[in-house]
Amino acid sequence: MNINEALEKAVRYHKSGDIENADILYTAILESNPNHSDANHNLGLIAEELGKYEQATPLFRLALEADRNREQFWLSYLKNFLKLRRTDEAEKVLDEAVSVLEKFNRGFTEIGKFYLTYNNPSKALAFFEKANSSKNQDLELEANIGRANYFLGKYKKAVEIFTAVAVKEPDNAELWNDLGASYVSLSQIDNAITAFSKSLVLDENQANAGFNLGLALQNREISKWDNNLAKALIKLIRHPSYVNPSQLHNSIRPVLFSNSKFREVLKLLKNKQKADLNECIRCFESSELFLAYLTSCPIADLNIETMLVSFRKLYLKAVVKDDFEPRSYIFLDSLTEQLFVNEFVYYESPDETSEVENLLMLISDYVATHNSLPRKMVTALSLYRDVSPYPWVNYLVGNFDYSVVYRLYVEEPQSESKIATTIKSSPVEKDISKDVMGQYEKFPYPRWVKVALNPSPINFAEYLKKQNLDINFTEKHEGDIRCLIAGCGTGHHSIGSAAGIKNYTITAIDLSSASLAYAKRKTMQLGISNIEYYKKDLLELNKDDFGVFDVIECAGVLHHLKDPRKGLKTLVNLLKPAGIIRLGLYSRMARSEISKYRDRTKITAEEIRNFRQEIIDDEVNWTSDLVKSRDFFCLSGVKDLVFHEQETQYDLNQIKELLQDSKLKFCGFDSDAQKNSKIPTKDLMDLHVWHQFESENPKFFAGMYQFWCQKI
Repeated sequence: MNINEALEKAVRYHKSGDIENADILYTAILESNPNHSDANHNLGLIAEELGKYEQATPLFRLALEADRNREQFWLSYLKNFLKLRRTDEAEKVLDEAVSVLEKFNRGFTEIGKFYLTYNNPSKALAFFEKANSSKNQDLELEANIGRANYFLGKYKKAVEIFTAVAVKEPDNAELWNDLGASYVSLSQIDNAITAFSKSLVLDENQANAGFNLGLALQNREISKWDNNLAKALIKLIRHPSYVNPSQLHNSIRPVLFSNSKFREVLKLLKNKQKADLNECIRCFESSELFLAYLTSCPIADLNIETMLVSFRKLYLKAVVKDDFEPRSYIFLDSLTEQLFVNEFVYYESPDETSEVENLLMLISDYVATHNSLPRKMVTALSLYRDVSPYPWVNYLVGNFDYSVVYRLYVEEPQSESKIATTIKSSPVEKDISKDVMGQYEKFPYPRWVKVALNPSPINFAEYLKKQNLDINFTEKHEGDIRCLIAGCGTGHHSIGSAAGIKNYTITAIDLSSASLAYAKRKTMQLGISNIEYYKKDLLELNKDDFGVFDVIECAGVLHHLKDPRKGLKTLVNLLKPAGIIRLGLYSRMARSEISKYRDRTKITAEEIRNFRQEIIDDEVNWTSDLVKSRDFFCLSGVKDLVFHEQETQYDLNQIKELLQDSKLKFCGFDSDAQKNSKIPTKDLMDLHVWHQFESENPKFFAGMYQFWCQKI
């Protein structure tokens, strides 16, 4: 068999997927002719198929040295550099490739894609347009021309192109996402929502569409919607990492309440009228959106809460009387998850407490008699209590009927207990720190299930530029960034930052083992690898612990220290020269209404439930700042929002003085605050102007002041 025959046979093996025999033949050819271009090239392809990208590089290079006029050899070589993220080398090769490929009027589309990848949309567009000079219609090429226009800031042109291509190719999910992104850049958010929804409905794995739709819907009131949006919302909140569902309440509620049957059941239960429980269950289970909503976050809506409280009470009573048999447990399991995630925040009447005691006796008697568990009774109990302390809990193991209850109350807590032993810790000595630690051991915060992870992370310098800050940029912002998150809680923010900024390495500290264990479990579950967690008191930090940092994030923490000024100076000492720090501090003006409830800090879970019910009983309170806060809808949230062990509030004049004393330059509030304030650009860095603005808009910083500073 001569070389040509061997090559033909090897290619047949290769195309059929028989990589082993193809490899043998290609290798045999190279033993005879080490510079054989096709054999080198195809062995490089096999190496890449096996994930051995480094081994492929010299093979592609040998193929090119043997024949520099083969378009495919250049493209394979370039793609190899792309996969290895060797940008500088790829750009050098690209210049040489262009000079060769232009002679043959080939490869223009691929070259354009490379330039687009390497953030040179101008050159990309030039090559796409060369490729487009032929009369053959190429929808992918047209879409790429749209993408090049988008990256050049020509958003109207991009919309025009994407819309035209979508007419011809309506099932292209990526295209609809690109159209949505263009609409966002034109501030046409409703159109963007429509486009992102279509993309996600077409392909629920279109991660950019999911993430972008979540951003577009965040805290947005939806006045009109279509079936695409309703379907997209279900896919959005079921996914573990597209969105934080608690930010979609204003989008979800109009869709739920548009269902006449749902409204009817809500009205019936809210008014505490007699209801057919199975009919209620059937109604709830007919809404995929409602079921997904229940399992994803504490539901921040008092109408829905009142309905669920009434249903829970009726169900408990019926189960204890043994005059009801659920036809399905899908909704009941979802409600169990809601009560778990809101930490049984719903009010429990004395009659219910008595019925729960009766229920516990009934379960014990049933277990003793039947040597198994009664599902409807255990389900009823799981709507009121953590089931893990009861002696019959082992009956849950391996029983599919109790998979939700077992996961929530046994499997995940046991996992977190093991994880807690792996987290390095230092003793907490200070009294206030001990009090705060005690709060968060009992009430880990924030309470969350899902988090938005950016599928297209950017480097820190790009991120900063998007924030519209007065930062003195240095080369270090382009390289690896060491970030300290001081007070990471249950990890929601640290995980989002780790996924969204590609050159971040995060050290995350907190006082609470319970919070850290939850954070680390979720970090592992989501496949995040650039965070290290430590149990450490912020006030005890020094350079010997972790060295110094390029960036420190400390939002919602300093105002819970006995001496916030000392805490800030401790953090500034850990910043590198010209380092950046993001802070979050309570506004005295914004918290004036909530502060009137701060008559105590020591409070039990039962007292929190009773406090909430006093608020809820008077519907005048339903529009108050307290009830508008998502924190009102879970126990740990109420404790943190209203009854925290330690709290200091500020106005902007005090913050200005605090920053000066700490040798920090104010670099700007978060970009959303800047945009929503409509303060002229020239005044955005002037805290005096912001103070005047807040005096006229005292609720503007209802969450807290969140801003960036740079070490002087």
